[in-house]
Amino acid sequence: MVENEVPSAFEILLEEIETAIEELNQEGSRQFSLSDHKKARLLLEKAEAASLFRGKIKELQIEWRTLDSQIGSKTPVEKKRSNNKRKSKLKRGLRTPEEEFKTPILESLIHFGGTANITDVINHIDKIMASALNDYDKQPLLSAPSFPRWRNTVQWARNALVKDGLMANDSPKGIWAITEVGRKAVKVQNK
Repeated sequence: MVENEVPSAFEILLEEIETAIEELNQEGSRQFSLSDHKKARLLLEKAEAASLFRGKIKELQIEWRTLDSQIGSKTPVEKKRSNNKRKSKLKRGLRTPEEEFKTPILESLIHFGGTANITDVINHIDKIMASALNDYDKQPLLSAPSFPRWRNTVQWARNALVKDGLMANDSPKGIWAITEVGRKAVKVQNK
């Protein structure tokens, strides 16, 4: 496969968008608590639009992965750079991609019998993935200093699993549940 920096660039872009969404959510909550419902509603609309935009970027990331694997498997391509492009590699130590958390989330839910409190799932993932998390993952979010970056990535991975039908979208607040499709996906992956 051709080595390139596009996957890292997607991760950086997704993380920046997620940070913006989190900041919009925080400011919206603040405005709501100040009873400025008009500003809170406007911020909510912006956060929703940013979430939709993030979804489009995520789809492009998946499309790129497919394209990149097709190119890489058929023809070896020599990596060339024009003089006007960035010469250094993107900073290493970027967060672990959300795809890396999907199977551990599903396996954690199976471990707990199919349904579990979000805190239990996240604590279980912390144990499973402790050695895979890098320093960048462990850094706190600027918008939530007591919340490590990887936990935010887990939340986004969960949203993707719900969208893909692997997790239930109708479970009570704070409870995560795997679907039958999710169970089958884990079985197929573990074969």
